[in-house]
Amino acid sequence: MAFELASDRGRLTTNSQIVNLTVKLWNRRYPQQLIDIDAALKNTKSPTIFVLKDVAPKNITLINWSQICKTAQLNNHYVLVSTDVSFSCWNLGSEARKVFPEMKIEDIYTDQFLLKQLNEQLNENLSKELLKHSRLNRMSIESIAQQLKTTNNIFRFIQLFRKEVEKSSEENQLIENNKKAESDQIKIQELIEISKNDEQFIRKLYYKVLNPREQLLALGLSFFNGCFEDQLFAALERVVEEVWQRRDPDLQAIDYCDLDQLQNDYFQLDRDDLYETNLRNFKVVRTKEYKIDIRSIKLISLDNRQMLLQVAWESHRRQIISGLDVLVKLVEESVQENYYDRAKWELYGNSTRREKLRRAISKTLSDIGLVSTSAFSSVEGCLLRLAMNEDMQVRNVAASAIAGWYSRDDRHAPKLFRIVQKFYDITLDKERQAENNENNYPRVTKESDAPNNRKGETEKKQKPPEKWMGISAWIKRSIFDFFKITKESEETEEKEYYIKSEELEPQDYIGATVAVAVGDAIWNSDDGNDTLLEEFDRWLEELSESKLRLVHLFFGYHTLFWALPLRFKELRIREMLKKITQRHGDLLFEKLPFSLNHAIARSLAHAYAWPENRNQVKTMLDEWYKEVGNRPSFINKRKISEADALLKTVALTYGLIQYDEAQGMLTPETAFQRLIAIIKQEEHPAVREAVVFASCNLTGRYFDKVASHLQDLVANLDDKECDKIVQTLTEMHLEQRASLKQGDREIKVNGRYYQIWNNLTQRPRTPVEIAMDGWAKADRKPAAQEIAIQALVSFVKALEEQIYVQ
Repeated sequence: MAFELASDRGRLTTNSQIVNLTVKLWNRRYPQQLIDIDAALKNTKSPTIFVLKDVAPKNITLINWSQICKTAQLNNHYVLVSTDVSFSCWNLGSEARKVFPEMKIEDIYTDQFLLKQLNEQLNENLSKELLKHSRLNRMSIESIAQQLKTTNNIFRFIQLFRKEVEKSSEENQLIENNKKAESDQIKIQELIEISKNDEQFIRKLYYKVLNPREQLLALGLSFFNGCFEDQLFAALERVVEEVWQRRDPDLQAIDYCDLDQLQNDYFQLDRDDLYETNLRNFKVVRTKEYKIDIRSIKLISLDNRQMLLQVAWESHRRQIISGLDVLVKLVEESVQENYYDRAKWELYGNSTRREKLRRAISKTLSDIGLVSTSAFSSVEGCLLRLAMNEDMQVRNVAASAIAGWYSRDDRHAPKLFRIVQKFYDITLDKERQAENNENNYPRVTKESDAPNNRKGETEKKQKPPEKWMGISAWIKRSIFDFFKITKESEETEEKEYYIKSEELEPQDYIGATVAVAVGDAIWNSDDGNDTLLEEFDRWLEELSESKLRLVHLFFGYHTLFWALPLRFKELRIREMLKKITQRHGDLLFEKLPFSLNHAIARSLAHAYAWPENRNQVKTMLDEWYKEVGNRPSFINKRKISEADALLKTVALTYGLIQYDEAQGMLTPETAFQRLIAIIKQEEHPAVREAVVFASCNLTGRYFDKVASHLQDLVANLDDKECDKIVQTLTEMHLEQRASLKQGDREIKVNGRYYQIWNNLTQRPRTPVEIAMDGWAKADRKPAAQEIAIQALVSFVKALEEQIYVQ
């Protein structure tokens, strides 16, 4: 479609820039990879067609399609996006419908195309047979193609027709004259109806066409849909060897030759648009991206998978149930460190494989849970086992499976609420026990107050989830250097609020899983069902009242992040947000840089990305700021009060919002002015630290717009706060320095490649160097002048001295 569009534009326009359209395909490394499409459009100068295949809402960092459309039009770009997520689940607003056409597969193909597909799929013998029987049925080949409507139905029809012809041929051999009566003709219309009906086709395929061995293979394909072909067979071998052969010792291993009967009927082999690369820096080699050449096995229709599981449950219930335990084991093994062993390479060899396997199993568990009440009960135990795992990648499998019940159809919402309620009740047992035995708890020391898993490692030391790779890296990079660890002498109400526990327990992990599942379900919710949305709002309030730190960690950084953009318009949610902001001003864990204030600020910034929320977010920030302005002048610097927590969150939010050019809304300049007003009157270290963090964030992203305000801000900072501004300017310089081209040679310093000029006077200066030179000459602003001198010295120490040493 993209190349056809490029060709079409070339024929219809005389604009030389638009004629030379190039096509860029999104190189996906893993399913949950984020892409900033607005930034990509702005940074690409020549007219381009951007192609994003199989995109989900969580792949897009900013879902403001009006802004994306505007950017595309200004730069003569085109954006082609495909998705299997419904329009309502994207939560784009009615104005986005014009760029989100609802395409029905029946309306895609022309009659001529369908007829061509039908003729191409028929061999010479089948073509003669179809012509003969169509005449007997008083039908034309053209009418058969029209009624089938889709290429998928054509594939089905041909396979069913071939089976009927083979059956007819066998019967004819028993007839002396080799003649068949007209009454025994193949019923074409009946085959057409079966081909168009998922349940009828799957039932006929499963019980009339497939032999017992092929039936198990169909189940295996359903279990691991979307995996690489070698990965699927490796996983299926585990199921066969560990459970199915125990029930049937004569069952032989399954191989590619067994796929013939199911190919085109039930699945197809496709190459993914996935790319792999080593995310870690090598010492010398510059790592590259490589397209993954291995094919993936994908079902032709996910509805077919759901239907086959439902049909197979009637006769292969025990095989399905026994296979569930192996699926859980595969998920648990996917996070172990020995994945590079030869025996496990096909299953877990790289992050892409591990993520594919976990996603496939999550969807399988979700689909099996929808088959029947008894199937739901069988899946429930598997999900609980995953939910209490120490590794969040394993827990995400359970959370995605649970949320999937609602995203498929809101009629399945009772299943979601039922299992969430049952699981969270286990979490609340810990709170109940703590309330009943409060005096029996040992005194928690500073060392034991940090969350530890059973291996004695903190949650921070766990391997970051591949699903959350962008978020985790962003949190650690942005916040760790800015938030101070609470001193031993500080007073904190967080210790009194949260349950004292020396280590994390299964109840903590289960509660965290519930928080993730609720957030994912809300993100996939439909605005039209008010009853269900009210139920989700009550769950947000329930989670906000948790007394377990890990639950609040995932509630803040996951649940609120995905829920707030969609539910911010509700007054009860905004009131809840203010309540928890005031109550929790400190770090969630003393030795980890996470706080609910920062999580809420991220969520507010995410909500601001939706145009319909902007006025309310702006108003709420103004209200919180004005409310804090009336607080008493005395400030206890060793305690974060409710007012301090509100002001801290306001500052953080200003620093995290992604600003654009919408009129009447917040801008980087107005945000910086508010930060200056706060820093001028604030003495509390937590609030000042939040202002510095926000200022550094804005400086890094919008330096050209806020440079003059930054000069005013630094006049109100102490030496340590100024050091952080210098660090930010230095990092900006290094990024800009790395982008310089056409040097005499290249050198690598601290993981970055830089161009080097033999004649130093020939090196182009970076924009921030030029700005600092100007500041250094501004005698009327001595604070800015001092910052500029420190920054220029820091630039030299960070890179030029390193280059000289090498």
